[in-house]
Amino acid sequence: MTIPDYLKKLPAGDYNRRSSDDNDHQTASLEQQRMSNLKMHRDNGTKSVEIYEESASAKQPGRKDLNRMLDDVDAG
Repeated sequence: MTIPDYLKKLPAGDYNRRSSDDNDHQTASLEQQRMSNLKMHRDNGTKSVEIYEESASAKQPGRKDLNRMLDDVDAG
């Protein structure tokens, strides 16, 4: 993935999520997502200022790290 230059100057956060519901259909483990994000940052000369990560069901309300990330975005 190539990130446009103007976006490289903005703070970035990585959100990694693994569903706790569906072990049979999970496409990327948390470790695979971490490695993919690291490669993307390395390839584009960017870095993540925060990593949000959770294993949670989307069926249940209250995904803590997703909400924390959205709060951080709102706060700027």
